[in-house]
Amino acid sequence: MPAATELEACAPVAPVAPIGPGEAAPVHLALRTAPAACVAGRGHDLAAIDAALLAWLALEGPTPRERLAALLWPASSAEGARNALRQRLFRLRRQVGADLVSGAHLLALAANVTHDLDAETAPLGELQLAGCEEFAAWLLARRQAAQAQHRRALVLRIEALENEGDADAALPLACSLLEADPHSEDAHRRVMRLHYLRGDRSAALLAYDRCLRMLKEEIGARPSAPTLDLLRLIDSSREAPAAHPEATPLLDLPPPPPLPHPPHLPAALPMAAGSAAAPPPSGAWCSPLPAALLRPPRLIGRDGERAALLAAWHTGTPALVVGEAGIGKSRLLQSLAAGPVAAASARPGDALTPYASIARLLDKVAVRAQAAVGALPAPIRERLLPLLPAIAGLGDEERGVAPAGAASSATDARAAAMRTGSLAGPVAALLQQCTLARSIDGLVLDDLHFADAASLDLLQALLDTARGTGAVPALRWCFGLRPPAPASRLATFVESLGRAGPSVTLAIAPLDAAQLAELVDSLALPGVAGAAVAPALRQRCGGNPLFVLETLKLAWTQRAPGRDLDLESTLRRLRPPGRSTGQSTGQSTGRSAAPPLGQSPGHPPPHSLAQLIAEQLGRLSAQALALARLAAVAGTDFSLALAEQVLRRDALQLADAWSELERQHVLAASDGSDRADGAGFAHDLVQEAVLAGVPAIVARQLHARVAACLEAAGGEPARVAAHWQDAGEPRRALPALRAAAARAHRALRQRERIALLVRAADIAEAEGETGPAFDSLSEALETHMNSLRDASGYPLLDRLDALARSPWQCARAAGLRAWYLSQLPDHAEAARVGQAALALAEPLADRALIGPIRQRLATALAMLGRFDEALPHLQAVQSWAESADSAGSADGAGRAGTRLEPDDLAELYGNFAVVLDNLGRVEDAQAHHRRAGALSLASGDHAQHLTHLANHAVNRLDAGDATAAADLARQAQQIALAYGLQGASVAFVALVQSRAARALGAYGEALDAAERALALLEVHNPARRPLVWVQRAACWLELGQAARAGQDLDAAMAAESALPPHVRARAHLVRARWLRATGSPGRDALAALREARAALPAQGWPEAQIAVEIECASNLPDAQALPKLQAAAARAAALGLQGCALVANVLAAARWGAESSRPLAAAEPGQEAGDPLAAARQALQSLRQVAPGAGTPAQLLHAAATALRAQGDAEAADAAARAGLDWLRSTAGERVPEPFRESFMQRVPEHKALLAWADGTPSTR
Repeated sequence: MPAATELEACAPVAPVAPIGPGEAAPVHLALRTAPAACVAGRGHDLAAIDAALLAWLALEGPTPRERLAALLWPASSAEGARNALRQRLFRLRRQVGADLVSGAHLLALAANVTHDLDAETAPLGELQLAGCEEFAAWLLARRQAAQAQHRRALVLRIEALENEGDADAALPLACSLLEADPHSEDAHRRVMRLHYLRGDRSAALLAYDRCLRMLKEEIGARPSAPTLDLLRLIDSSREAPAAHPEATPLLDLPPPPPLPHPPHLPAALPMAAGSAAAPPPSGAWCSPLPAALLRPPRLIGRDGERAALLAAWHTGTPALVVGEAGIGKSRLLQSLAAGPVAAASARPGDALTPYASIARLLDKVAVRAQAAVGALPAPIRERLLPLLPAIAGLGDEERGVAPAGAASSATDARAAAMRTGSLAGPVAALLQQCTLARSIDGLVLDDLHFADAASLDLLQALLDTARGTGAVPALRWCFGLRPPAPASRLATFVESLGRAGPSVTLAIAPLDAAQLAELVDSLALPGVAGAAVAPALRQRCGGNPLFVLETLKLAWTQRAPGRDLDLESTLRRLRPPGRSTGQSTGQSTGRSAAPPLGQSPGHPPPHSLAQLIAEQLGRLSAQALALARLAAVAGTDFSLALAEQVLRRDALQLADAWSELERQHVLAASDGSDRADGAGFAHDLVQEAVLAGVPAIVARQLHARVAACLEAAGGEPARVAAHWQDAGEPRRALPALRAAAARAHRALRQRERIALLVRAADIAEAEGETGPAFDSLSEALETHMNSLRDASGYPLLDRLDALARSPWQCARAAGLRAWYLSQLPDHAEAARVGQAALALAEPLADRALIGPIRQRLATALAMLGRFDEALPHLQAVQSWAESADSAGSADGAGRAGTRLEPDDLAELYGNFAVVLDNLGRVEDAQAHHRRAGALSLASGDHAQHLTHLANHAVNRLDAGDATAAADLARQAQQIALAYGLQGASVAFVALVQSRAARALGAYGEALDAAERALALLEVHNPARRPLVWVQRAACWLELGQAARAGQDLDAAMAAESALPPHVRARAHLVRARWLRATGSPGRDALAALREARAALPAQGWPEAQIAVEIECASNLPDAQALPKLQAAAARAAALGLQGCALVANVLAAARWGAESSRPLAAAEPGQEAGDPLAAARQALQSLRQVAPGAGTPAQLLHAAATALRAQGDAEAADAAARAGLDWLRSTAGERVPEPFRESFMQRVPEHKALLAWADGTPSTR
């Protein structure tokens, strides 16, 4: 008979048939404590005699009727006992409503009856049956056997957890074992050993003291040799004193309290009856490993790194511990585990699930700081629930808040939370609360190279926030990672950490021969001298501590009983580095292979590791190997439930294989943070080795089965898609890829969404499904435009054109291209392509298609100043939207009644608002801005919401409300930081922040924001950089830095031809101010103003028109300037452009007051004459609420003081001058960067004049 295949090693069990008509309903017997029978959800208490009868049948199986009658009614005659049994069965059936026992002569539990007894469970609690001596003896024996079986299973579980390195999980079990048998030296020794393996030397010594007292006082014995050997190992584990004077001991944690009752195994994996007493499977490593091999007593060769790490830790400097796999990063990080520290590790597979890594770390925080978490305000705790479902209900009792239920899908819940804002704020609040409560003062995240991008983004936001504002005081951070690949997200995180402030990077090198010798000697292995074996270990293992220990473990398991360790023979069997198996000459095989994981440049590659793992796997039974291979293929999705489904075996049948993998250090038990019934590999290198050994055909089949199971269970879509692709069934990956893209969108992971959609388009196109390929690609393009907005989208547009087949698709592709062109910007071409797209779309009568095309076309036309053409398009789409909204339903798919999607509506109102802004109707526009913001927020599209906030901020700047503008821009920037957004839209936010900060006199912030905008535009849209240069030039002029302003203006004017008309007009306007500030001939400034006026579009941008008019009037004689300034002020006030009105009114007063006897000048045609001084006084009163449209408040106050003094109002003039001087000095001291303070005070003429005024020598114009 041929051998079973990989997947046949675990044969399928027959499925349970569903209940058919007339079949008995299931009955479950609870026979452990309070006996009861549960039928159809209703419980029935069982009498003692009935419980005894059912427990016997449950454990002993079918029994003759006569035997049961004599057992339970021993004092009755045979006939009487049979009658009593018959009566009990009749009453039991009547009580429960179902037959629990079947058979005539041979009685057994009915087929529909299940029970809760097993070999490890004592039956019937404390129940005793009087007068039934044989049954009582049987019951006592069963209870004793169950206790013994449970102890054996507990010991096996403890040993398995200990061998795979999870001493934290093993310790509570060992404490339970000791509590059950406090006179067992072996149980005491297990507790000592586990404390040692946890690194808790103090607790281990206390456990020895308890053992010694017990032996001396209660037994009168001395500790045995194994106990004394373990004591010597513990005593030798004292670390060298820390280099930093404030350094804490390596570990100083109290031992966990013993559990009141032995916990149920895995969460523990159930054991088959009798399996605990059976020997391990053939080939299993039976010789228990010394504790020193599981955890070397001392940290060898890392004194310098440890001292540097502790120094950074105690100064609060973020630290990165970088090294190859197995080099000892995790052991070094344990130096930080003393005190209130939360530590966790990222895992393989995290990259596919947003926030998986950070959620695991925060779960540790919540466990250590429950009181602090409960003290958080309820809204913050609710926002944290998606990351920390375990905190549901904390603190609710005091606040009367109903505990929130855990989300059915963690990823969906996280996405839902992000629809209402950033996770960075709530997480920072949590950490701050924990720090202030002294519950947590440090965070350690190991294996950062496995972390998902969303976790890295959130970590970066938290670190930036903490450094910038001190929002998380005194919180320490440390990360362990492998060297990041160039240009990877991890590399970006590391670089940004270094740029943001002080940080420490510790590169961990392999151990040299002397250090290896010291390490081996510290293990105290029989027959092994460090100096003798160190050179060979160095050659074979490359100085990697993990590989050294694995080599020693292999040698230990192969030693003969009672013999010393024969390390030399083990080393001889491991091929030296650089050679392939079977080649003794050292010549190359001709293959080009990647270096093994863990290899360090300049050091011998540890080729022996593959052999070590191969030998370990070679000892596995067929069922254990099948389970290991499934775990390797499934990756982070592996769990007991998945194994049951894929291998078609129940948990009991998998128990031996699972335990074998844990004993042989292949699997490590889960820490319970996110997979209660799962396990991961003891080391990711083991997973890689197992995966490499899975035949390709088997791997594909396993991937398919895993994908099907995850798909049915609603698993993470990105991982489902990856499994289908690895299974060679890419078509089946398409729904999962689109679902994963939707989750990435809800989580605001827009780059990931684009990548997933493009991958879906690739697959669909390769499979000949052009329709789905078009849909995925067009969605990717929309995402790109809403987030990145750079030229990298052009290839996607060309590809979309090639995929377009139907008229609808052609119109859609043309509409997207027009939108793309308008954003880059090429408004003229965007208008042309948009009109062509509209011509294709209108015959289709699909408003969902036509609406976005029309409103985007309107935006392009408006940017060209063609408002008469733009407004009808916007009004038509708005009318459709409002009529469909009021109707509340659609007339039919693709017809005239189709409703616009919420994101399309948000875009419509946002674009309409911008057009109204450009027409100068700022108050009318504000209502549209608010509606666009509300719609984008409600739809969960934070990228779009960010753009709407920035546009609204521009509206407020035009209205002169710089404070509101700054707040809106700050909200937009917080969204960008929290979700790691990049692209031209984020650059626009930075530009608006720069404008708002400059209007508020926050010049340092203005310059910083301008730098951010330029850096982003350099990458994503270089054509937009002139907008920043023009804004920064105006900022430099107000700082008295004319030379710097000139450089920015030169750069902007070099691209003048590509600028939109209104931007070109502003550039010439700022250049005219620069020419005047540098003392250039007046004709040059006038020429620049003529250029500005010529560049102004015929329609729109009245704020630019008014600003040019004010500057032109400022270059005219007083008599000509006054009416023009008054006209500009009146027009600005009528439009709600309060900043422009303020400037014009003050300058008009200054011109009118230049000659004290001047009569009121005639106003411009269409304007009423007024008192310029009165208007100026009124304007000055609003100066605290209104930001000037140009110049600084000090410049305006100087102009006002000059006018008032000329009119003889010295008191008012001095008050205006003092106000200007106060603003000047406070701004210079607090909000101007130190290098520019002198120029700010002395090189701006009005500022210098105010300083002179303070000295009693006022200057006039």
